[in-house]
Amino acid sequence: MQYKNLGNSLNAIIDIKEMQNKLADIPNTISNLTEETRLLNSISSKYSTEVLKLASAHVTLTEQQAITLFTSKGLKDAELEQAVATATLSASEAAATGTTVGLGAAFQGLAASLGISTVALGALIAAAAAVGIAAVAYRQHKQHLEEVRQATAEAADAYKDSSTSIEEYAAKYQSLHNALLAAKGDEEKTCQIKKQLLDLQTELNDRFGDAYGNINLVTDAYKDQTDAIRAYNKEAAQTFLNENADGIEDAADAMTSKKHYNLSYTGISSYTEKGNALKQVVEKYAEQGMTQLDESGDGSLFSVHLYADAQSAYDTINAFESELRDKAKELGDERMFDDVLEISSSELNNAKSVIEDYGEIFNRSLIAEIAAYDDKAMVYSNALNAVEEYNSAVLNSEDPFSDKIVEKARKNLAEIKDLITNDSEWDKYAPVVTGVFEQADTRLLDFNDRMQTDIGMKKLAQNLSGMDKTDLSSLNPGENASFDKLKESAKDYELKINDVIDTLIRLGYIQDEVQNAAPASKNLTPSIFHDDIIDGLEKQVKPVMSAIENAWKDAYNSEGAFALDPDKALDAVSSIKNAIDSINSNEALEMEIDTSSLENLSGVLTNAESTKDQVSAAYGQVADAVMNAFLPAMQAMDGSQFPLMQSFLESMGIMNAEALMIQSLGYSYETYTAAKEVAANTGADLTPT
Repeated sequence: MQYKNLGNSLNAIIDIKEMQNKLADIPNTISNLTEETRLLNSISSKYSTEVLKLASAHVTLTEQQAITLFTSKGLKDAELEQAVATATLSASEAAATGTTVGLGAAFQGLAASLGISTVALGALIAAAAAVGIAAVAYRQHKQHLEEVRQATAEAADAYKDSSTSIEEYAAKYQSLHNALLAAKGDEEKTCQIKKQLLDLQTELNDRFGDAYGNINLVTDAYKDQTDAIRAYNKEAAQTFLNENADGIEDAADAMTSKKHYNLSYTGISSYTEKGNALKQVVEKYAEQGMTQLDESGDGSLFSVHLYADAQSAYDTINAFESELRDKAKELGDERMFDDVLEISSSELNNAKSVIEDYGEIFNRSLIAEIAAYDDKAMVYSNALNAVEEYNSAVLNSEDPFSDKIVEKARKNLAEIKDLITNDSEWDKYAPVVTGVFEQADTRLLDFNDRMQTDIGMKKLAQNLSGMDKTDLSSLNPGENASFDKLKESAKDYELKINDVIDTLIRLGYIQDEVQNAAPASKNLTPSIFHDDIIDGLEKQVKPVMSAIENAWKDAYNSEGAFALDPDKALDAVSSIKNAIDSINSNEALEMEIDTSSLENLSGVLTNAESTKDQVSAAYGQVADAVMNAFLPAMQAMDGSQFPLMQSFLESMGIMNAEALMIQSLGYSYETYTAAKEVAANTGADLTPT
């Protein structure tokens, strides 16, 4: 207990010194006296009377401070007077007079109780005092860091405002400059625009001229000055980086340093339902740095830990907690992981605190570094523009899934994203670049594409034929393997069950709701989709399919055995590409076949170790790409052309022609069968011939 009193007295000394330092430079006003009283009461509440007596012997308090301190501990009369007298007697005065007012006796008693001499106790106190001084220094250092952080945060906000304003000025100037070029020859309009340019020039120079130099937008008005305006952004970025180097370094260290996060209590049994389920969830986050610590040596007891930087830790713990709650519901006990969640939530908030303190400074410093390099600034600007163009295209589209403008914007976005993510020089800037691309949500379109090009997923979807939205929504995990696998694939895109169902409906694999036969037969009336259109489609598509078929045959030797010939393989890919290019270059056909599958085909065919199945799958991907471009033309078709179209598809070697027709019409097989029966009663024959 005496050791504890000694240690606590040193902490009390530190607190009193910090209070005195804090109040030293503040005028002796009523508000200052009120703050002094508050601080003394706070110190009093933390320590015992004995600890405060020991501490007050090593600091010099004013009489009023001592009275406030010990009155709050309940001392009065003679006991209060003695405590105040000790506290107000400075250390130097005590040494000069040899008076300690009971302190010497107190320390002799302390030395005796500890079983050491007063000399040894003095050495111990000196060592402890050194620790106390270090503690004060550490607290002062932390205060300095907070002051630097606050100043850097304010500078980051100021840079953000300037950067945003500069881009707005550049956009405004670009609009005026284009208007000036368009008005050339119209003196009145030209004069009006030049006046607006002069106003903009004045505004820019007033705001940025002193720091970054003046700009002239009027003398040579027809010269594009956009880059000159945007150069202000570079100057502002460099100024922010130069003036806040310490704060930026602290923020970078806080945000990038990996730390340990404890996510559970110790001694969790591996052999309980709870422990086993927890392990399953933890294993999913192994790549993010989450581990199971074997505490028993035989794997029977474990605890959960994470080693990651603050942002990664926050994202991982957040996802981990959500999955734990889902797992608890799945197992029928929503409170199962409450004790784990209590600990992990505390660590989640620790990571959140770091992000709140340093995240914006760190991200803004990365953007400033990008702006300071012309090449990176251009790529970053292109990324921002690509995101804006994609979002605008989606916003203005009635059907983003079939809109060519949306697809073009998404393709451009994907190319820029690949350029950045595949360049190691951009790794450092991942936190801000990732944030840019997350503003363009392509998940549904990406998943939709995969559903149309991934043979395995198409087979899973085909297994659901005959079901409707209600059927799938009511399925429990484990009841339908195909649907479970599709849901698992959708998690790669962070999509939910309803997103999967909507995609299946959109692609025609399932129905939105059960339909009766009559409405289906109502759609099976003659249309303008006749032989001449079939002939046109044949001229468009059949050459490509024939090229694929001939190339597939070339994968076999004269004896009929599978044998790849690299020279023939390259010729085959070339012939298919030429056939596809002839379609894509013909604007009148309004078809565009995706050629990305050709690269995979070329790689498979030129690899001597490729198997027959791999070659077949590669050719299948190309054929799928052709049919995906071709299917929109089939939407104009109704049941009366079914036999004709099916015959055409089968002539091209499409073995699942009937299923493809049903899919293109948006029916389930059961609906199609019912429609055939109704049609038969009205004299129509839908049976393929």
